[in-house]
Amino acid sequence: MVDGASWARSLAVPLIAAALVGCWRAPQAVKPAAPPDWPATLPLFRPAASPREDAEAVVRANNSFALDLFHRLRARPGNLLASPACLSAGLALVYVGARGETARQIARVLHKPDGLPDDDRAYAGLVRDLNDDAEDHSYQIRTANSVWVQESYPLLDTYRATLRNGFALDPQTVDFSGRPGEACRVINDWTASRTGGKIVGMLRAADLPARTRMVLTTGLYLRANWFKRFLRE
Repeated sequence: MVDGASWARSLAVPLIAAALVGCWRAPQAVKPAAPPDWPATLPLFRPAASPREDAEAVVRANNSFALDLFHRLRARPGNLLASPACLSAGLALVYVGARGETARQIARVLHKPDGLPDDDRAYAGLVRDLNDDAEDHSYQIRTANSVWVQESYPLLDTYRATLRNGFALDPQTVDFSGRPGEACRVINDWTASRTGGKIVGMLRAADLPARTRMVLTTGLYLRANWFKRFLRE
């Protein structure tokens, strides 16, 4: 389905912290409040719901995937920040359109539960649960997942229907081969609009090989206050 596909993914987790000067006082528990620049107009992403037992199976599988990912990444120097749920949601968009050995390899990486009756809705349910606002506005989470396809490149109608009915998204067309710079601008603008302007410029024309036919973007936006704030001195 994908010829020379390119993968773009990004993660934004802005944190609010107070400067500590001179001395330190133990953090005190406070009820989280809405961040001062709460972007209430961020669009919600509402895929189909799934049965609770399927959702729980997917969450357990995602935990296993997260541990595998951590073991792969922990040897890197410096701080480590990653969102396994974001990555697995993106891989799920590829998995529902894959067949044969490709599908088997993705399923193995995701620890896909055996006997899951409706794969697309189960993983879509995970995405749905991620995209939510706290009732007291103490946090806001958004995923920015989409599929971008070369103009005139054919996709199976069954794959389009799965993305639309399960994940509430339609593949969007751009011209990777003729206007790669413009394609990057469209994708970057779309991503920024769904992440409060925190994920910007994540894709460059240099990231797109000449044979690119499809790009999958997956990002996660989190806006929240610390549950235990550090007091200013």
